[in-house]
Amino acid sequence: MKKYVRILCAVLSIIMLLSSCSLPFFPKELEPFEEGMIAGGTYFNFQANFKYSVPVGWEIKTRSETKNILANTNSNSSFNQANEKVIVDLLAGSNTTGSSVVILFAPASNVSGKNFDAEIDKAIEDAKTQFSGAGQDFQKMEQFPQTISGREFRVDLMETTLEDITLQQYICSCLIDSYICLVFITPSPIGGPDETFEALVGRFSIIKEPTGS
Repeated sequence: MKKYVRILCAVLSIIMLLSSCSLPFFPKELEPFEEGMIAGGTYFNFQANFKYSVPVGWEIKTRSETKNILANTNSNSSFNQANEKVIVDLLAGSNTTGSSVVILFAPASNVSGKNFDAEIDKAIEDAKTQFSGAGQDFQKMEQFPQTISGREFRVDLMETTLEDITLQQYICSCLIDSYICLVFITPSPIGGPDETFEALVGRFSIIKEPTGS
């Protein structure tokens, strides 16, 4: 199996592990988060008011394509239940290096600015426990704030080793309307200077500046 495919499978496993842990959900009546669109190699989501310029040569998967990939990745029932609730709106990655950017939205229940950090902390701890139960490390290396397309995101730098691949994954999270927005940025260990966290996060920008700015 190509290293890229293995890296991508590892990334998807981490994402869905987190998504199926402690992140709370609203009832099904909640309106879905607006679906993003791809135009000219750029991802747009107007509800989130950000766009992402996908690096040239990367493969792009949209919401419907990604849902099928995730459904085929794991047959676990809790994993598939999370897949029904979590909106993976964009999956973009390099077929050469395995670097990837994934954007998802999870409907949040009773989450506000006051308890947002606690919910994210609990989800990460639950994921660490599940990885540990499988004999794998999933360690938090660092936490820091990051402005992404005009919004203040919390960033958790996680590190895990799957088989012989050590991955550093930046989990960027914030509240947008009634949803938790999660941006997973995974710079490949074999990627170049254009695929560092700083380079990849710098490809986000605002679609429309707020009135009065």
